[in-house]
Amino acid sequence: MHNARIALPPTVRHCLSALLGAALLMASAGGFNAARAASTPAEIDAKVDAALARLQAEVPNADAVLAKAQGVLVFAKVIKAGLVIAGEGGEGAL
Repeated sequence: MHNARIALPPTVRHCLSALLGAALLMASAGGFNAARAASTPAEIDAKVDAALARLQAEVPNADAVLAKAQGVLVFAKVIKAGLVIAGEGGEGAL
């Protein structure tokens, strides 16, 4: 069989190379962050408490809404990243 190659214009090849490089960079950075040690439960609780205090200070009637809730899920810090492939993660408490 004959191996056919598609001839792409240089600008398309550069864009594809840049996208592939960015995707590989993000994938390697995500692996590095995943290998990093997670916060301790005490650190997570402190961040959650600070986030709830900020919510109550900045949002009118937040106390009333929180009082009526059967549960509150708080992610004090959420990290998002994406270019071709997106992802997000964080640590929180219920």
